[in-house]
Amino acid sequence: MARTSLRQKWLAIACALAVIGAVLVAAAPAAEAVSCTDPTQVKNQADLSKRPVDCRFFVSDPGFNELIDGDSSNRASLLASEPLYLANGFTQNFLWYARQDTIRVHESGDLPWTGCNARHAPGTDCEPATASGLEIVTEGRNGPYTVFTSIAGAKQMNGGPGYVDLDVFIHDDMWIARVCGNWHAIDSRPKPVPTIPIEKFDDVNRNGERDAGEGPVSSVQFDVRRVTSRVGETTGPTVVRTVTTNATGRATVELDGLGPGRYSITEQVPSGSFPTTDTVRYVDVDFGLGDSSLPLQVFGNAVETVDVAKTSFTADLPDNFDARTDTEVTVDVEITNHGPADHVPVRDVVELTGPADCTIRDARREFETILEVGETESRSFTFIVNCDRPSFHEFEFDDELTVTDSRLTDTNPSNNRANFKETRPVWAETDLSTSVGLDCPTRTDVDVTAVCTVSIDVTNNGYGPIASTSETVIEAPSDCTVVPATIVHSQLELDDGDTWSIAEEVAITCSYRSFHPISAAVEVGADDIHVIDVDTSNDAATADDVIEVFHDADLRVDDISLFCDEVDGATSHTCTAIVDVSNSGPAPDVMSLVDAELTPSPDCTIAPSALQSKPVTLAIGVPQSIEFTWTLDCSDTSMLHPNRVEADVRKDEPHPVDVPGPVTDDWIVPVCMPTVNPDGRNEPAAPGNGGQGQNQDGFYEFGSKSLDGTDQVWVEDMGTGTVFGPFESGVRIKYVEANGATPSIRPMGGNNGRGGSATAVDYQIKGQGDAAAVFFDEDGNVIRTACLVPPFPQ
Repeated sequence: MARTSLRQKWLAIACALAVIGAVLVAAAPAAEAVSCTDPTQVKNQADLSKRPVDCRFFVSDPGFNELIDGDSSNRASLLASEPLYLANGFTQNFLWYARQDTIRVHESGDLPWTGCNARHAPGTDCEPATASGLEIVTEGRNGPYTVFTSIAGAKQMNGGPGYVDLDVFIHDDMWIARVCGNWHAIDSRPKPVPTIPIEKFDDVNRNGERDAGEGPVSSVQFDVRRVTSRVGETTGPTVVRTVTTNATGRATVELDGLGPGRYSITEQVPSGSFPTTDTVRYVDVDFGLGDSSLPLQVFGNAVETVDVAKTSFTADLPDNFDARTDTEVTVDVEITNHGPADHVPVRDVVELTGPADCTIRDARREFETILEVGETESRSFTFIVNCDRPSFHEFEFDDELTVTDSRLTDTNPSNNRANFKETRPVWAETDLSTSVGLDCPTRTDVDVTAVCTVSIDVTNNGYGPIASTSETVIEAPSDCTVVPATIVHSQLELDDGDTWSIAEEVAITCSYRSFHPISAAVEVGADDIHVIDVDTSNDAATADDVIEVFHDADLRVDDISLFCDEVDGATSHTCTAIVDVSNSGPAPDVMSLVDAELTPSPDCTIAPSALQSKPVTLAIGVPQSIEFTWTLDCSDTSMLHPNRVEADVRKDEPHPVDVPGPVTDDWIVPVCMPTVNPDGRNEPAAPGNGGQGQNQDGFYEFGSKSLDGTDQVWVEDMGTGTVFGPFESGVRIKYVEANGATPSIRPMGGNNGRGGSATAVDYQIKGQGDAAAVFFDEDGNVIRTACLVPPFPQ
């Protein structure tokens, strides 16, 4: 046999010491027995079963003379002999996970077995191993042993340090020597089982880390799958192990029967929760782990539902706002977390909006916070509002609460928003002032339109621009029509300091003559009820003017009658003038004065005043007769006195306009003078009052002593208006007042042949009333002088 090297010899010694574990392998003798003296014949488990029953020896390297090195191939060599070790009490877990270590074998101890390379009886010395030069001597199963070798360099344990250090695969007291594969197996058959610990917690704050106070979650299932295998096991989606967390939130994956490789651990997320960590973890399992625990796999879950609510949303607004003034508006917000999710991040957005004329500083406010279950948080916000225009202003308040963690579902979003509106008046102060002017024509006529000019000024001395209204009322007497009677200008947009001016024409037509006062009253006011005029004393103004309204009238003296009762030789007599006046219009009811002036002879005095005036109101077409009486005292009784009467009618109020008409200016003489009858007597004799043949009659001279050149005279029956004539001035007429008789005239025959003072009588006139001498002067005026017929003779 070839000579072995020193290293080989030393390894052989180590292998001899490595198999301290007792193995008594009993097997029925085989037909082809393996020699106890040649351990090289034992190549596998089948060879072991062929050795003689009493042949106790160690296996020299399961790989048959192949040394197990310290690299990874040593585990591969071990696994290559898996059937041999499994048949002799080892498990797959031992082959996978037995740790590599160094053990120290002492020179004394309880040795379950020892082996020799020569046949020997138990308890006897082994014979020298001629093949290897190695001899192992034992003193018994339970006693000390001695190892010695004839090879130089080998040390006897009882003469050396007393121990040998061996590299082994070991778990508890079971081990296999790495150098040659011999083993030490014990009856309890322990096996290494590595574990993967799992922890499940309630990730309240959902940050993926377990923080203080975050408790366990039980009853969560985890599925284990083999992704890769280092020992040839099947891989794929099949679940190879399932574990469930206990009350402490813990679960353990035991790798019993699960060889080294990569494993996935998948969480079965409970309903109503969501993961805050990865739901799948990968764990690499290596050889030689023993009973070690691999790194803890921590899984976090959180409740996926929550109900955060806006429990209060109110605003504090002032009752009134002032225009163009900063005003504070306070908004109070209250939010609550009703759970079940805890530590919920939320964002609350508060927004205030108003009309377009309002400026709101920082109109949108928001804040973020974290709400624990049952927690309520309150916030206040102050908005600065400045509105430009006075009016009712509607402000809208909106508050929206949202959960900012997208993994959480708010189960009741209806209570996340609040919205309401508030209306407040915005006031402004201004000072409107106005003035008005009125310019009317001085005069006009009845029913003729006069045009007045109304000048209006409106000034804004305060807030602006502001819409204003100016209203001007034109007033005139009730007989006047005013168009327009009211002048309105609305929506005057006046800025601060602006003045608005306008001139308007107003047509005024009046039906009666008079002084007509016209007034214009203007008043200005802001159209917006929310604008306060701080000085109302200048909001109104008035202006006045007068229009004189005239009306044409035709006042006329239609007739003048003068009756004087002067008789021959009398010093005193009375003159009565009847002045007939009328109004031809169109001015009605003209207040007038009728003037009558009697100019007597120079030797006469007159009472009362020669000029008399009497008032009269003349309606249109209604003539009136005005009577004037004078008493005259004359010093010259030898003559009949001529009298001149002048009469006119004039308005006694300012506004009628009299159209020029005839005014008397005549000399009137008493041309109806009683005279003697043909017998020379002034009145006829009469037998008695009412006697037969006795009429009311008299003898008169008509037209004598006319001073104005009139040479014709007419005689009028004043009872019937029958006029006789004309006659030459100085005609003598017997006038008979015969009531009921037909007015008539007949010539008479002179003085009946009587001499002396008898005077011829030219005519006899019968009438039903007194007589009158009627004259027509050169102006066409009719002048009458009454001739009163004397009563019946006494």
